[in-house]
Amino acid sequence: MTNHKVIYDTDPGVDDAIALMQALHPEIELLGVTSMFGNATIETTTANAPYLRSRFAPGVPVARGAAAPLHRVPPAPVGWIHGDNGLGNIELSEPADTMLDARLAHLHDRYGSRTSRGDADRSRSVDESGARA
Repeated sequence: MTNHKVIYDTDPGVDDAIALMQALHPEIELLGVTSMFGNATIETTTANAPYLRSRFAPGVPVARGAAAPLHRVPPAPVGWIHGDNGLGNIELSEPADTMLDARLAHLHDRYGSRTSRGDADRSRSVDESGARA
């Protein structure tokens, strides 16, 4: 059986909880979960990640990811989509394992911009004005 190695980079909310359940498929090896801004703030999504991990993927590392896009201000949270807490405003119990992986889920390019690991190679093609080449 082929294992697909996956790092799930997400803004943990209602839809992402369902997708995380799909990552339990026997052909998927979930290597980690990284939080990022999205329908909620980075603080909210990073709090949601260990909560979802405790329910669907115990033992999988969770790391805080990017708090904003590379070249603009992050959008305001949109609580009317998935609730103020990103999980439909359900009351969240404290997960048993709240530990976050200390490794960075994003890097800084040479111009000081935040860059996800997946964008690391592309960050080298940024010119002096900050525009991508």
